[in-house]
Amino acid sequence: KQAVTVLFSDIRGFTSMTESSDAGKLVAQLNEYFLEMVGVVLKEDGTLQKFIGDAIMAAWGDTHSEGAAEDARRAVRAAWQMRQELTELNNQWLTKPDRTKFSIGIGVNQGDIIVGNIGHPQRMEFTVLGDGVNLAARLESATRQFHTDILIGASVEALTREQFIYRRVDLLAVMGKTRPVEVFALLSDRSRPEPAWLAQYHEAIRLYRERQFDRAGELFKLVLQEIGGPDFLCDMYVTRCAAYQDRKSTRLNSSHLV
Repeated sequence: KQAVTVLFSDIRGFTSMTESSDAGKLVAQLNEYFLEMVGVVLKEDGTLQKFIGDAIMAAWGDTHSEGAAEDARRAVRAAWQMRQELTELNNQWLTKPDRTKFSIGIGVNQGDIIVGNIGHPQRMEFTVLGDGVNLAARLESATRQFHTDILIGASVEALTREQFIYRRVDLLAVMGKTRPVEVFALLSDRSRPEPAWLAQYHEAIRLYRERQFDRAGELFKLVLQEIGGPDFLCDMYVTRCAAYQDRKSTRLNSSHLV
């Protein structure tokens, strides 16, 4: 059992693609995708654990480690580069009528994870397993819920916040855990400045969690204006704040009834 950082990535809507696409062409495109994505993992000194259909599972700290912080940094940098590589691939595929645009979700988490060989005597597999792995997979799945492409666990964010810019997303309820877990969206590395609206956004999150819904809602609206375009997370919180204010108003009105 040791500290390991795990990355899951998955192609969105791939099952539907298999039903409507030519099998040979889709496999060829999938192999082009795997070539670039796995190349990023290996470049960042990660272990390709396995392919799970169209999903990739990779780890840092399983076979060797440069320390928990460095393992986490390499995993996040791999996720960041996978995002960039996919953009380039999609641009190349625009000129090819037999290629489909891919969208992916990525989850990254670190925890004390069991590392070893499991399986049948005729087929053993070196792998990682445990709660930390399950949470990484859950983060990947939650990218759909929060309309983002990369979600990072709190343990990884704490180890890498000096190298990367993150945005708080939400407290995520996870099956098997008694408390929700904090999740973050990866915005960029520190070679770029923080967005001007990020500090206000995090202040709005603080107000929301202190149940100051009127002030939080107004601040989220201001952030939305600063972003200057649609933003799912701000819209989500504005809707939540309005709903909580309505409930509070309803309770107050009900308490005055005789």
